[in-house]
Amino acid sequence: MATSILLLLALQFFWLTSSYEKAYMDLRKDTNNLFESTIGALRDSLFIKNFERIPSDTASGATGLIFKTEKDTSFVWKGTSKGDRKRNTSQIQIFISSTEKKDSLQRFLRPIGAQIQRAKIETGNFILRVGPDSLSRDVIRVAFQKALQKENLSFRFEIGKRSIPEMEHSFGNPRARFKALFERAELDEETRSVFTDTITSRWVRFNPINLYNVQISNGRSYLLKGIAPQFLFAIFLTVLTLGAFWIMYRSIRSQQRLGELKNDFISNMTHELKTPITTVGVAIEALRDFNGIENRELTKEYLEIAQNELNRLSLLTDKILKTSLFESKGVDFQPEPVQLDQVIEQVIASLKLVLERKKGSIKFEKTGSDFELQGSLVHLTNVVYNLLDNALKYSNDNPIIKIGLIETGREIKLVVEDNGIGISSEYKKR
Repeated sequence: MATSILLLLALQFFWLTSSYEKAYMDLRKDTNNLFESTIGALRDSLFIKNFERIPSDTASGATGLIFKTEKDTSFVWKGTSKGDRKRNTSQIQIFISSTEKKDSLQRFLRPIGAQIQRAKIETGNFILRVGPDSLSRDVIRVAFQKALQKENLSFRFEIGKRSIPEMEHSFGNPRARFKALFERAELDEETRSVFTDTITSRWVRFNPINLYNVQISNGRSYLLKGIAPQFLFAIFLTVLTLGAFWIMYRSIRSQQRLGELKNDFISNMTHELKTPITTVGVAIEALRDFNGIENRELTKEYLEIAQNELNRLSLLTDKILKTSLFESKGVDFQPEPVQLDQVIEQVIASLKLVLERKKGSIKFEKTGSDFELQGSLVHLTNVVYNLLDNALKYSNDNPIIKIGLIETGREIKLVVEDNGIGISSEYKKR
């Protein structure tokens, strides 16, 4: 039973852990997508703001875009509209008038053509100022907060930023440096435990220089709320299983107690039935072996003993037959006036032959005169008989039994003392 409960708890633990990890990965994925879309929207907005129309004579009548960086390195993008205007197509060419290799800048400028076509910018000359622009973290925070509100989410978060130093993006291989930076950032995210309270998004590139990410600091409470149904179901299943095991355990214990009671009942009934039969057998044996028939008084005494034992045997038989009624309706106890001293004397007389056979003696002393009480004659007779019979059975040769009956006002005290082997301590409380 204990093993089954432990196995159930282990399975529930793994199930809840798996549910939590899935909720964590889903939240992280949603956070990445939401933050990337926020940075993309801010980047597009800043890109549109950097467009500036210039007079036609500035570019010598050419139709195109002139890009200028902060270091006055000029990049001319010449876009000439040709062909069918109904098809809304254009040809775009990029001329870089610089001695330095601006590989990262080229990759940054490639998507501009598609954006111009989507925006349907009219024919003309424009200046796009391109430089190491960056976003304010407060601007990103406000935009991301609005995006969270649209998704009905509420988190505490911080905006992170990483930048490539000036010397690194001016010389060398910036593509390799970006790759190393991204790999290091992604490795940090993968090694982060899913049970931490902080959820970190991927690094999003705003331009060839600046990277941003978001760190949510109260993700654990949100995730626990998300798996609350699974957690409650696990608790319900555990309580239900424990309740079923408890009911089954009580049923088994009840069956064991009933089995013990049945065995005790059979043992007691066997003892109580065997005792009067033995007494009757001893009386008959005495009449046969010791010529008791020739002695009328002795014969009468032995026959009375046998008659009393047969009467008691009849009462015990009735008791067994009524056992089923006792189980369904309880013990039918009807108190009646009983003289306890007479009950004891009758039991002593019934045990006379057994005492003579074991060469024992019984001494009965009474203190007081009124020994009447309310009780059941049958039950009281069995109690006294069992006490004296056990005293004889569990004594050595020449048993000596002392019986004291004491009247103390409203109480009657019965004291039985013998020289037997006694009762083991483990059975004294039974």
